[in-house]
Amino acid sequence: MKIIKSQPVSEVEAKQLIERELKESEPTYNEELALKHSNQLKISVKKAKELVKKLSEVVPENVAVKVVDVMPASIETLKTLLRPYELVDKAEEVMKVLEEK
Repeated sequence: MKIIKSQPVSEVEAKQLIERELKESEPTYNEELALKHSNQLKISVKKAKELVKKLSEVVPENVAVKVVDVMPASIETLKTLLRPYELVDKAEEVMKVLEEK
């Protein structure tokens, strides 16, 4: 497989990409694990993309993707997620975007 470009994608988008690749070949062990995990996600690709786009106005795209993957239910969890990126001060604004979903 040739890498054309690299960009952060949510887990539901990754699932869609893996499924597209599987039409042409057998899944690798890692692909099988990723698909098994992604089947537990409860958000659509469309909704994930919309949320990443909205959150990217508040935080960097890679952080927005991580927030969508985790979908924190509390402000405390969100602050924990944002702490390594030094974005705890954006937690309330991010939470507002998530609550709009």
